[in-house]
Amino acid sequence: MNYLSFDKYFWGHVNLEGKVILDVGAGKGATTMKVLEKMSSQGAEGMIIAIDVDSDSLMFAKGKVARTQRVGIVEFITADASHMPLRDESIDLIVSSRALADMNSPPCHLVKVLAELYRVLKGRGRVILSDECPIIKPAKEEELAFLRWKLAKAISHIIGREHAHEVDPNDLEFIMKLIGFKRIRWKIFKGELLTSERMESFIKISMDLISRIDDPKMREAFLHNLKQLWEAFKEKEGFLPPRYILHAQK
Repeated sequence: MNYLSFDKYFWGHVNLEGKVILDVGAGKGATTMKVLEKMSSQGAEGMIIAIDVDSDSLMFAKGKVARTQRVGIVEFITADASHMPLRDESIDLIVSSRALADMNSPPCHLVKVLAELYRVLKGRGRVILSDECPIIKPAKEEELAFLRWKLAKAISHIIGREHAHEVDPNDLEFIMKLIGFKRIRWKIFKGELLTSERMESFIKISMDLISRIDDPKMREAFLHNLKQLWEAFKEKEGFLPPRYILHAQK
């Protein structure tokens, strides 16, 4: 485990001046906003392209960006990351945070995504990827997050819904080397606090998914487990799984 600054390792020595930056799996815009913040701190001019398959999430992200008065430098595109409407070698820097596991659904879909990232990246362009590490045996402070994962995946299996597949950074490095990426390096960092906001969002989404289960007894069982998870969280907040940051170059 590495306890150096997550932010420093992610953004260290990254010059954003004049860059075309692609935020893959942009979701509701957390990473896009971070890029804007870094551009402001560097006094950099450039362009951001935020891509996500979920148009509703991108609309939310667009609202966030609108409040910064910097709408003109961000373009939002609804597209699958494995088939992006972007020219070959048109991107200087690719960033992605908390999206790889989702893009790895169904399994091996992430391989297509990584090949697409390689296609659109300029020669010597850089990619920075970050996501949660898979957990086999959680530490005590990670148990709530681990139970949250297991419950979400169990519900998804029951209703026939795809779910995230976390990627081990060793496997990610191996795949990226096969595709052609070079100078790959990564570190693992302690997970963030599992906040009330994140847990409340999980509870809300899970209740909607549970309502799709046909068997009433099974619905009741999942709702009971969900209530127990929420009570345990209120009693003692835990931490999300460790996160890795991977840097690579074309």
